[in-house]
Amino acid sequence: MVEEYKPEIQGEYLSTQETATLLGIDYSTARRWLLAGKLPGDRIANRIFGRKAEIECMANELKGTMSIAETAKRIERAERTVNHLLLEGILKGIKWMRRWYVLETSVEEYLAERSKT
Repeated sequence: MVEEYKPEIQGEYLSTQETATLLGIDYSTARRWLLAGKLPGDRIANRIFGRKAEIECMANELKGTMSIAETAKRIERAERTVNHLLLEGILKGIKWMRRWYVLETSVEEYLAERSKT
């Protein structure tokens, strides 16, 4: 029986899959970003691991946000419209890893305002 390798400092690292799940991104994207150094990580025994504390901080930054696609579905508008609403300051968001994420509170405010009219 072959046992899966776990580093001795297991509590300090996340597997690539755990990193992807925590950040809400695809496994292959997480792997590519870890290898490219866009996400904090280390190679251990020919495997790549994300640094847990730093990845968790990144995930906390994204809490309470929605992707452009999720926002478009929620407000029943096109993704292009969501981009315009962000640029005009009607929706508020953060840019992370060259992608925009819309604050959920901003979406709720927009929907409440829209329902008034």
